[in-house]
Amino acid sequence: MRIVTWNMGFNDYAHRPRHDEAWRFLVDELQPDLALVQEAIVPEWAQRQFRVADGKAFVGGTWGSAVLSVNPVEKILATWERGSVVAATVDTSPVPLVAVSLQARVFEEGVIRRLTETFSSLESVLQPPFVVGGDFNTFRSAAERYGRAYGHGPFWENLDREFWDCHWNMFHIEEATFWGRSGRGHELQDDHILIDRATGETGGVSACSVIADERVRRLSDHGPMIAEVDFGVHAGT
Repeated sequence: MRIVTWNMGFNDYAHRPRHDEAWRFLVDELQPDLALVQEAIVPEWAQRQFRVADGKAFVGGTWGSAVLSVNPVEKILATWERGSVVAATVDTSPVPLVAVSLQARVFEEGVIRRLTETFSSLESVLQPPFVVGGDFNTFRSAAERYGRAYGHGPFWENLDREFWDCHWNMFHIEEATFWGRSGRGHELQDDHILIDRATGETGGVSACSVIADERVRRLSDHGPMIAEVDFGVHAGT
């Protein structure tokens, strides 16, 4: 299964005019089986090609997060209070896949406390196999950059007990997915694809990469992360 997570940058005024072009790039060139998108408005033509479960980033808003699949989907959760989060079951045989598109919101006190609450709220729906993708607004080296007082280090330590981080476990390096603060010298890996540990530990991930070329930087302030995942370990459960 080809999985793409991408913050498509609709909330960034510089990229908003190219939102339809970003969608064409996602659908026609990246060709995902499953797309987990944030800061997005799903165009009508894309809704004719994919099954969609979506939610808004705030009450009365137009954009938010969405799960798109070539297979039928059923929305099981959508929240906006701590960031735009959508969870859906994807009709994959023989076991349904739980897919979550997540965008963490940065509050005055930071992101970690509310993001931890978001993951706690997902515990009841995250039955393996599952995938959580999105813009977490945190990264593994954040504790070194900002100090441990903000809780980034313990957050990732706890997450690793329950989730398998596709990019980190394949390469053990961070790769920039966000350049919205590049003017201040910051390019960060805010975007991640996490799966259940059984799939990851049995070799279910064959590839994981980030696109951060000039074309993508015209389309959004984030780059798409792409993973090839075989959830076949769950076929007999």
